[in-house]
Amino acid sequence: MNNVIIEEITRIEGHLNFTIELGEHIRAKAEAMEGIRLLEDILVGKYYWDIPDITSRMCGVCQAIHRLTSIQALEDAFNIELPYELSIARELVAIAGHIQSHILHLHFFVLPDLHYKRSIIDLIPSHKELVMKAIRVKKVMDEIVKLYGGRVVHPITPVVGGFAELPSKDISSQYLNKLKKVYRDAVEITEAILNVSWPDFKRETAYLSLKGKGIPLLNGTLHANGLSFIAKDYEKYIKAVIEEYSTARHYLLNNREY
Repeated sequence: MNNVIIEEITRIEGHLNFTIELGEHIRAKAEAMEGIRLLEDILVGKYYWDIPDITSRMCGVCQAIHRLTSIQALEDAFNIELPYELSIARELVAIAGHIQSHILHLHFFVLPDLHYKRSIIDLIPSHKELVMKAIRVKKVMDEIVKLYGGRVVHPITPVVGGFAELPSKDISSQYLNKLKKVYRDAVEITEAILNVSWPDFKRETAYLSLKGKGIPLLNGTLHANGLSFIAKDYEKYIKAVIEEYSTARHYLLNNREY
């Protein structure tokens, strides 16, 4: 029996082929064919101030969080504790970057498929207002990342020990008003994703997440199915594995998929 092979799946970050092996047991393989990062080796011997610039290049969509977490790791190594105000500014960059990347993923990559459209452009005739709301929210999140991070993609002002530069209180207040204006748009585009008709597919999966105050992105303990550990201990629980069919790094949590 022939296998089902889909080459070059679009609207993802990177390159992906998808193969379904047909036989007594059906097996699906997501074959990520991205360039090998090898960041752990690339960073060896580098000056500490260069490391956040390099690690953010891991991804062009969710680059902000890669910079922030690498800075946190360095600050932890140097025993640097940020003042509360700078921690809040860091969290603002993390939240804006999180929304920035999720809108790109959910509304520009995923939503067209859910409505059987080839692209976000093809979605405009039937869902113009939804598309415009997503663009408005994305634009404001881009502006927030640029305001506190120095630029829209691959921020540069968050550095070890704080920030190289921060906006004035007056400028920050102006953007607070912009955030208030797009709040309703953000709620409505989220509801549009939650209420769409999703494929009827379920699979038992372990999800790893941070647990802490509010909805943490930068601090907290890691939890999954009763397991709990701090970031420093990740190597005890998360192991890298090699899959011959993919150039992407794969991982196991407590020797299980997650």
